[in-house]
Order: sequence, then C-alpha cells, then structure tokens
Amino acid sequence: MRIDLSLSIGNVAIASQAGGGAVLPSFAYQAETDAVAATFSSVPSSRRKKTMDEFFRTVKNFPDGDPVWPRIIGFGKYMADANGRLANWKDVSKPCALVGGLSSTDIQAAASGTVRTAYYLDDLPVNDYEAGVYMTGPGTANASVDFGARGSTNGITISGRNSTANTMAARCGGAIATTIGATTDWNGIGLHSVCRKNATEFEAYKGSVKKATITNAAATLERQLIVAFGQNQNGNFVASTNVHSAWFISRALTDAQRVVLDAAIERLHQKMAYGDLDDYLPGVQPASVSAYNYVIWGASAFGFVAAYELSRQGKSVAIVGDAFDRRLGGMSSGGLGFADIDAITSIQGLSRWVLRQCQVIEGKGTSVTTFQPQTFERVMRTMCDPARTNGRNIPVFWSDGVKTASEDATGITINTEDGRSFRCKYAMECTDENTLIRALGISTFAGREAAGSGNDSYNGRRLLVNNFKNNAGTTIQVDPFITPGTPASGLLPGVHGLASAITTPEGGADDGVQAFNERVTLTNDPSIRVPFPATPPAGYSALNYEMIGRQFAIDPTITLAKLLKYDAIMSTTHGFIFDCNNNEIAGQSTDFLGDASKNYVVGSRAAKLAIRNQIKNYILGLFYWLQYEPDARIPATVRTLALTFGLVANHYCDPDWASGQKPNWMHRTYVREPARLVTDYQMVGSDMNSGDGTTPRSTNIIGVAVYSLDSHWLYRYAFDNAGTWEVRGEGNFVVSAGGVDKTTPIPYEACIPMRTQSKRVVVSFGISANHVAFGSTRMEFSAMQAAQSLACALMIADEQGIDVQDVDYATLRTRILATATLANETAPYLPQMN
Repeated sequence: MRIDLSLSIGNVAIASQAGGGAVLPSFAYQAETDAVAATFSSVPSSRRKKTMDEFFRTVKNFPDGDPVWPRIIGFGKYMADANGRLANWKDVSKPCALVGGLSSTDIQAAASGTVRTAYYLDDLPVNDYEAGVYMTGPGTANASVDFGARGSTNGITISGRNSTANTMAARCGGAIATTIGATTDWNGIGLHSVCRKNATEFEAYKGSVKKATITNAAATLERQLIVAFGQNQNGNFVASTNVHSAWFISRALTDAQRVVLDAAIERLHQKMAYGDLDDYLPGVQPASVSAYNYVIWGASAFGFVAAYELSRQGKSVAIVGDAFDRRLGGMSSGGLGFADIDAITSIQGLSRWVLRQCQVIEGKGTSVTTFQPQTFERVMRTMCDPARTNGRNIPVFWSDGVKTASEDATGITINTEDGRSFRCKYAMECTDENTLIRALGISTFAGREAAGSGNDSYNGRRLLVNNFKNNAGTTIQVDPFITPGTPASGLLPGVHGLASAITTPEGGADDGVQAFNERVTLTNDPSIRVPFPATPPAGYSALNYEMIGRQFAIDPTITLAKLLKYDAIMSTTHGFIFDCNNNEIAGQSTDFLGDASKNYVVGSRAAKLAIRNQIKNYILGLFYWLQYEPDARIPATVRTLALTFGLVANHYCDPDWASGQKPNWMHRTYVREPARLVTDYQMVGSDMNSGDGTTPRSTNIIGVAVYSLDSHWLYRYAFDNAGTWEVRGEGNFVVSAGGVDKTTPIPYEACIPMRTQSKRVVVSFGISANHVAFGSTRMEFSAMQAAQSLACALMIADEQGIDVQDVDYATLRTRILATATLANETAPYLPQMN
C-alpha cells in the first residue's frame, strides 16, 4: 500500500514520498548536535544547529572508511553563548573552564581571559597526538604560548606568530622550535597544528599543508592543564594576545583526515561568522514546512537576488538548488571573481549593492569589479540570515536536480531526483542550465543559429583560425597528429577531426556549444596555498597536452601568461589570489573543447557529472603537466612560475564529500551557454549594437547587458595548409557591443515563455537570445539585475491573478524602480533608449 505523507500548506506542498513507494526520512540532528546545543545558555536557533550539524556529519563520515571523529580527543568552538563557548563537542561532560572574562563576540575569544580545557598533557599518548588552534586574525605577534600547556621542560604549545620573525613557534614533547618554516608560510590566520607521531620528530602544519618536520626528543608529558584560549606558562594561566576561534586535541591524524578536519573547521567558522542558513539536505523531509507562493529554481547569484526581492516585499519564497548546487552564489561564489562588466555604472539595483558589499569587505573602490568568491558567498549568506543586518528568512533546499515538472491552472509542481515534490504558484528559472523549463517542456535551443548580416554574421559555424603563436604573437604551425606528419598515427587528444571532413558550411546552423571550463581560484601566497597534487589525476595522459609541448619546442621563450589568463582578484599577506581562466589567445588552455559542452546542456545528471569530472581532471592534469611532467620542452621559467601556484586554503571548504570531491576545488563548472529559451521574442546581434540614442525593438526593459559579444572556441581541427598540417580552432569571437556606453537594454519579452507552454514561469539567465546576442547577455551581473525585475513581475502576476505574459509594463517599471530600501542601494537601471 502506498503511504502518502505529503505536507500541504497554503500554496506549496513538500512531499516526503520518495520514488518507488519509499518514504523519505525526516530530517534529524546528529546526537552530538543535540548534546552540544543542550549546553547553551539560550536555546540555539535551528540555523545555528544546522551549521553545527553539518560539521558533525562531515567529521563523523569522512574520509570514507576512516573518519576523523573517532580520532578526536577534544574539540571546542568559541561563540557568543556563555555556556556554548565552553562546550567540549567531543564530550559535553567535560566542559572547558573560564578563567577571567571573555568578549561576547560570535566567533572569537579576545585577549581578556583564558579558557582551560578538561584535558591534561599526560592524558595524551606520548607518540601519537596532535593539537591545533584556529586563529581568526593575526593579532599581535607574540613569542609566548597561545595554545597548549607546558611544564618546565616539555609540553605541547602553539604560537601562531613569533614576534621576531612572524613565523610559527611550537613545542611538542621536549623540543621547542621558536621559528618554524619561512616567514611567508604563516599569516596568523586559520588552523595551526602540531603533530607528534613518533619519538624522534614532530610536524608543523598550516591547515592541511605540512610546513616543517622538526627533530624532537621523546619526553614524558607532565600533568599540566591544556589551555584552549590563552597562555600557559609552566602552569600559570595568563591572557592570550591573539584571537582564537576553535581548538582540537586528537590522536595523530592521517593526511586525508587532516584535510577533512581543516576544511570542516574552516567552514564552521565561516558559517558562524557570516550567516547560518535555514537549509535542508537532499532526500530528507524537513522538520517543518511553511507556505511558499514562489519557488526560485537554482541557488545562483541571480536566484538569490530574486528570492531576496520577493522576501523583502513580504512574499513567501524558497530557493531550491539544482543538481550541483551546494552553496549560494553560483559561478560568482564558484570561481568567477573577475567579473566581465564593461559598464559598471549601468549595473545598479541589488546586483550593484551586492558587489558594493564585496568591495567594502575587501577594502576596494566602488569601480572595482573583482572579488573573492568566498566574499561573494559571505554577502549572500548574511542576507539570508534574519539574525544579521539586512538578513531575510529565506530557506534553501538542496536537491539532486529536477526529475519531472508540470504546470496546471493553479500552479507548478516540481519533483526532484531525491524524492521531494514542490508545489508553488509561480517559479523563476535561475540556473545556468535551464533545467526547470526543459523539464516543463518549454522550448529551448542548444547550438548556433545560421549566420545573418551585421553582428549576426558571427553566428553559425565559424572560419577555422590558427591560434597557436610564439611569444611574439606570430602564428606557428603545431602538428595535429600523434606522430608528426603522419595522419595514420591518429589525431592528438583535443583535435576534433579533419577540416576536410566538416560537412556544415561556414555560417551554417549547428548544435555546437562554446567550450566550458572551471574558473580556478589560485594563489601564490604560501601561507594559504594548497599545492596541486604531485600525482596525476584520473585519466591523465601527457599526450593531452602535447600541443603545448610542441608549442614550447618551437619557441622556448613562451611565458605562462601566454597559456593561462590569471587575473589578481585580491592582494594577500604574501602574494595574491587569482581567477584563472582560459587564455583566448592561446591555442590550448583551460577550456575543454569538443562535444562535451553540447552533450552537457542536454544530458542527464549522470552524464553531466561525468563531463564535470572530465573537465576537472583535464585542468588538474594541465597543472600537473606544467609542474611535474618530466618533459624537457617545458621551459624552466614556466615550470618555476607554475610551481608557485596552488589552490586557496580558505575557499570551497564544503565540497560534496559523498561524491568524492575534495576541498579547495571549485564547486561549479562554468556553463557558458545553456539550451536557451525559445519564445516569441528573440534578442539578436543587431539588438546588441544598435546606435546610441535609438529606440530598441521593445522598450519593456527589465535589465541591461554590459559586455562584448563573446564566444569561446568550440573545436580544433587538423588543417592541411599547402602541404603542411596544422591545428586550427573554430568558434571564437569577441565583438564590441552596446555602443559608446557599452550598454544594451534587455526586454521583458525575452524572459517569458510562449503562453501556450507556460503562464507561470520566467527565465533570468538562459533567455531568448541567439548565440551571438547571448554572448553579451550571459554575464552574472546582468542576470542578477534581470532576476530582481522578474521577481517584481511574478508578484504583480500573483497579486492580479494573471499570466506572466499579461503583466503591464508601466506597472512593472514603477514597481522595479521603487525597490531600493537598503542603505546605499540604487534602483535598477532600465534605459528605454540604446
């Protein structure tokens, strides 16, 4: 018998009925979460409990088969609650003891007191222990003890910064090292730990990265209380001069366990510091359900903006993440920190306000369009937490993607792959893949329309171009075959086919989609750098990068900057953080050319996951090849510079552990172009470069495009150039758009489906635009501004009980221009002239 446990309230139902008759389990906190929460002076919010619960789920289950938690002896996290900050998360029956006063800040202990753990040095196994402290800021450099305990000759202590060299100092057993590693290895922020595995040495770590191994004589540890926040000088407790947030004591960890614990602590700190979400894991029934008139499908930046606008106007709304969403912000929190904005003054409304918050946090001017992805997510988390300034109560449901969807006269039903069912009155498609509208049967088109005149001449299949060049920019000939000059040996990986075999005429329509990649967040700062693996990724072959090797053989002076586009988005203590993208002037870079992109946009979740892994491993393989492949053609200058780059320790610390993803790698594949909406109104190339001062075809403007017409390469082919074979690329163009002001109006009509296909859905990103026009409209901040306006359209349709196609533009425009309520927020820019 089928048991239906659906909850139906108001205009939404979230079912607990999974496919095949199984009932979804109800959401329940981990026992450890409830135990720690019970120690609080005041009952913690469900949001704070979820933040804690995610930490416990991570350390109790990963690494798979050998989780961290059984190795932990004691753990604590500072927080505002008077008792909660003293809780020992491993054993609540052994709480910390407060000596002196501490500040009531939410995330850090100040220098006004000392906290003692319930543990003594002689509780630790002599040659099998590890301890660490998370520091929230560099504080004042100090050579004395900040964490641990010691007697007259031995102990375990950690000082995050040494006063003379700004390097870590530590004692582990009987030896002390007053300066560990190089000055650039430390910045006094993040997790610092020491580990003694044996009787002859101890190791010092910054996060999960080992910075030094130090000779150490074995010593019997004395009975001294270990201090979590403060200092211990031979048993005398004194206040600490540095600010701390968390501590742990454990048996010695494996490298894999240390990676998990470092990431879990970092993420715990970030969430407590910047905003606790009311979010729900896939496949579980929430403990309670509210009524939502609107579902925002996709946890992208534009999805967040739409949900925030609806929420602040008093509407009930929920964000439902797509298959690969596990954090707010989409590409802008997933690697794209070097935003493509040619006309910053045309970006206004909530999108500009979010950018401004990033600028304030990072100390940048208002004209700067770069930011750290973690900063972007920080702003969104804060704005989705009602306990924070400007925060709203916006729940987020993570899912495994849409399985089926349908629309009837009263609303929309969305069934997810993880077994839940969402019912709402109106919905907004806010993914970069248009998965919801495709599930609803709304028409989309993936590929390139046939070439036309003017800007639309860039549509369709493009002329083949040799894009391999020497360092001076002169074209060089890179042979396309495994054995140079021998077609019978086969084509190199990454070369799609023979040019002579192309059947689509130049300018002809096809199903090609521009190449995807991942925007890799890099750093050359040793204090936050996580080195790329010194072992190759799955499926690695040096042959995948042979085209670059042949390029180096022709000209050994080619620089790394000619192969990779790495733009600094943040200055750090000892270097920079970069947004690394494909270099369009390079013959081969980080883009994954070929059929993968077109297969992705129409593929199943399983197919997409496989392609995501292909792209990830291709890019990891590229860095392995540059850093470690024993190929004499790689110039020493290129290798030396490549080795200075690594991933960023405080980014992407909440991977999808269950899928085998590891921390510090981006959570988004850059889907540059989805299967785009097909509707009665399509933006085309001529719309994007109409003369300044002219009237656009439609004046029902809800946003603007502020970037050039742009398409990345699609394919490489083997081309016979007068008897000499060479690799040529196809599909790339960059064409100026928007006139002198670099701004093109986007009309409402391009964002709504045909009435015969849907009356209750609008589209914010994959709008009705041909391949050429979409090259400009596809940028994140344009989609954010459109999403804010579209949220207003949904409200009007709901309030008046009408189809989205019938929303009166004059009413809509008035509603949009009246949205600004935050300090320093401006109204969206809605120009009705080109």
